[in-house]
Amino acid sequence: MPYKNTAAKLVFFAPASYRLRAWVCAAAAVLLALAALFDFSGSMRLFIYTLAFFWGGELFLRGAFRELLKLYAGFNAFMAVCAFCAFAVYVIDSFAPAPFLKGGYLFLPVTLALANFIKAAELSQIGGAFRFIETLDNFISRSAIKIEDGREVKVFTKEVRAGDIILIKTARRVPVDCRVIKGKTLMD
Repeated sequence: MPYKNTAAKLVFFAPASYRLRAWVCAAAAVLLALAALFDFSGSMRLFIYTLAFFWGGELFLRGAFRELLKLYAGFNAFMAVCAFCAFAVYVIDSFAPAPFLKGGYLFLPVTLALANFIKAAELSQIGGAFRFIETLDNFISRSAIKIEDGREVKVFTKEVRAGDIILIKTARRVPVDCRVIKGKTLMD
């Protein structure tokens, strides 16, 4: 698929983490509320809104693009559609104000702030799960480096047979019961 890596190439200068993006969107919401209160110019409000849209929604837009390439619509696609619609309504309203949209200017930055906070919390939980799995993986060695015809081949421990020669690297766990045939070692 020629468009598969296009989403990875779409890069905007923006904060790296979801949590930082959430705080940027929250600050944009406060600035927009102050702009409405003190009647800032429309172009200043549009600039703040655009900043919130691109900085707060950029990862959701890229994620939605990747999801749509897989013919799947998840949280990223939902947030991208919400953000795009809110942005379009705000831009249209800035040129032809509608009385029923009064206060709707806070929808996008507040929604993106909440979505970024949710995504940050989700990733921290996933990160904790990965660290736990990595700890288990380091404790129980599932692979071994087998020497076959003078070259190193990584295999699962269940594929190691009696008589096979395996390489044990420094500070690594011994994957199977074995006998040292070359070198010296101390094991716990």
